[in-house]
Formats: sequence, C-alpha cells, structure tokens
Amino acid sequence: DPRRNGNKRWTYIPCRSMPWQKDIEKWNNQYGKPIYALELMNEPENMAALIIPGYFQSVKAWLQDLANIIHNETSIKVTLGAHTIVDMQRWWHGVDIDIRQYHFYKYMFKEYEKWPHNVKREEIEMPGPIFCGEMEPFDIVKNIEAMKNNGYSGIMLWSLDSTDGFA
Repeated sequence: DPRRNGNKRWTYIPCRSMPWQKDIEKWNNQYGKPIYALELMNEPENMAALIIPGYFQSVKAWLQDLANIIHNETSIKVTLGAHTIVDMQRWWHGVDIDIRQYHFYKYMFKEYEKWPHNVKREEIEMPGPIFCGEMEPFDIVKNIEAMKNNGYSGIMLWSLDSTDGFA
C-alpha cells in the first residue's frame, strides 16, 4: 500500500508485509533458524528508472524503510545484492543492511579496474560481513582462495553454466 509521506516521497506501508514477516520469523524459529538473511532486492542499481532525477534517492529510502521494517518486526538479517563490488560501494552506503554482497562474473575482469581479486575487505569502508552472492563458477578453487585470502565472508556459485542464458 504505497502512500505519500510528509517528505513528498512514496513510502511502503508495511500493512500487507507484516503477516508474511511474522510467518517467516515463526518458520525460521520453528526449524532452527535456517534463514541466514532476506535479500531486499537483487541489483536495484540496474533499474532503468534510476536515471530519472530524484528516483534513486526514493529507491534507496524505500530499501532503508524495508530494512527497518524487517529489523523491527523480526530477528532476521537483511542483505542487498549489488551488481558489482564497485556498485556496492558507490550506491549502497547509508542503507542499514547486515550483510553486504556483490556479484562477480569473468567479463568483469575486462570492464572494471576493481574486483574482489584485487580489493581486500579491509579496504572497503562499509560495516558488516561482505560476500560474493553470485560468482560465475570458473577457477573455483582459485576464486575461493582469493576471496578467503582477501577477507571476504564467502561466495555463492551462480549457475554451473552461466553462459546458458538462464543465469
């Protein structure tokens, strides 16, 4: 139920999401807390609408509102999947999430100067654990060691054949 608040931006009122959050919390507790975190959104910086002046701040405020609701209504952590390690640092400062994540694919070696293989965790001025939420499964042992040696909290492999068009 979107409503315009006093700051003249749209805010999501949690009336419809609260029962869902309570159910998630109940199931999480019932089954020994298997839910590590809820992802607020996957790669929100890739939304074409973000190029509209002022819209990015509204999306960022909405994500913060959603994180606040989840934090206030549950004990579950929240994460946000950034397209790259660069985007994670560029766009998502100030959003109160518990676990930061970036995505990494082979083509990114050519498109970006900074990638998790040459940026240590301690160089990133953002709080909390940081992990790779999507990693193309190439040189798996080498990549796991690189992420571990650079201080990241882990990786999740994304699609055994990420060039299959379904990744």
